[in-house]
Amino acid sequence: MVDDGSYETATRVRDLDPGLPIDDPERIEGAVDSIADALDASWLESLRSSSRSRRLSPAAFRYQLVELARAADACVVLPEGTEPRIVQAAVACAERGIARSVPRVRRTR
Repeated sequence: MVDDGSYETATRVRDLDPGLPIDDPERIEGAVDSIADALDASWLESLRSSSRSRRLSPAAFRYQLVELARAADACVVLPEGTEPRIVQAAVACAERGIARSVPRVRRTR
């Protein structure tokens, strides 16, 4: 927590020298102590007990989506079942067990 605004604080943090020699245990301990003293323990505790939903990475989201699709055991009707890209996607879905596909046949009169 700081008294200044976020812009001023971010500017000061940007200007800090990030160098901390690995062979200087006194400076390392001083930095750790300084950070620990500045942390608000109740705020940290509130983060742990927060009811906010976890954010997913794009890969984790795709994985979860594929698993939900597999569990649904859906059959998808493809309106453009002769389009090559649609056919490729249908084959990939079938091979990975994501969904079964059925091309929609257009009847001409």
